[in-house]
Amino acid sequence: MGEEVWVFGKNGRVRKKLKDFEKMKSWKKGSDCCSWDGVDCDKKTGQLNLAYNDFALSLIPPEFTWFTELTHLNLSDSVFSAEVSAGVSSLNKLMLHDLSENFGLGLEEGVFYLLIQNLSKLRDLDLGLVEVSSSVVSNSLLNLTSLRTLHLRYSRLHGKFPSEIFRLPYLQELDIGHNDALTGYIPDFMNLSYPLHRLVLSRTGFSGELPRLGC
Repeated sequence: MGEEVWVFGKNGRVRKKLKDFEKMKSWKKGSDCCSWDGVDCDKKTGQLNLAYNDFALSLIPPEFTWFTELTHLNLSDSVFSAEVSAGVSSLNKLMLHDLSENFGLGLEEGVFYLLIQNLSKLRDLDLGLVEVSSSVVSNSLLNLTSLRTLHLRYSRLHGKFPSEIFRLPYLQELDIGHNDALTGYIPDFMNLSYPLHRLVLSRTGFSGELPRLGC
């Protein structure tokens, strides 16, 4: 049995897990990444899934930047920590990027901007419980014109959220709840025939009338 690790997250969340062996020792350049310990992948579709591992507060390794053909990268709930490297933004074919539920993970404002600016093909972005601690940059988020889901809950975003985000043509889910310093206004055009069917604004400073969302 391995060493016990206590993970102290936001909002008093505490999680006790057993530290796994050092999984990344099997990650060698030139080897089959689908054989790496802790990795579930599909080479035909370009999907790499490391969700629900326990990397015991390790840094997100730079090896991910080797896979320039990746379309799906899921690192959710894997107990990564520290700052996300700007190198992730070089994976410009990503359509799904999920870093959520990594309580010790942070994203500096400059890296957040690069991530949004370079990954223009993203359809699904989940940074829930990743500490972004950034003001929302309108022009960068509007670059994600293919976006279907955007989850930024518990990310310590602050400033005014741009109402133009609601106009993204394919956006179906928007969760920006529990960002207490985030403000914004729900625009009147939300009542029109936009595809948005799930909207979470709890514990934010938004004002305006909630729309009737589509099914």
